[in-house]
Amino acid sequence: MQNEHDKIIAFLFKFEKSFENDRKLSGEIFKGLKNELLAHFTLEEVAIFNMYGNMKGEEVEYVFDLLEEHGEIKNIMDRIGMNLSSGDNADFSALKERLLRHANFERLTFYPMLDRQINNEQRQLIVGKIMEIKNLN
Repeated sequence: MQNEHDKIIAFLFKFEKSFENDRKLSGEIFKGLKNELLAHFTLEEVAIFNMYGNMKGEEVEYVFDLLEEHGEIKNIMDRIGMNLSSGDNADFSALKERLLRHANFERLTFYPMLDRQINNEQRQLIVGKIMEIKNLN
């Protein structure tokens, strides 16, 4: 999942740079960013959050927090998309802050915890589901 995060963050910085110089290009990059982000959320929500069935306590709270953040990030993306479509200025500082914080939490806290708590069979089920979803796209 770290590769997914890196790709999304690279898109974010590419969008930020292009926004200053070329609005048409930034709109195209934004579409790519949004597609990557939605695909990433789908992977997490379907392959990881749904497959991780023995959650309790803190893990459940983490998953609910992450799902809530996914919704908030999607809303921010929708607002930026509407602003870009209408030619208005798009403030993407909230998106940048939220995505960086979200990716860091997953990388530093959630995925290490998940990795410690699942067994090889569960890990293989998750990897299999991720590959299945990627092959559909």
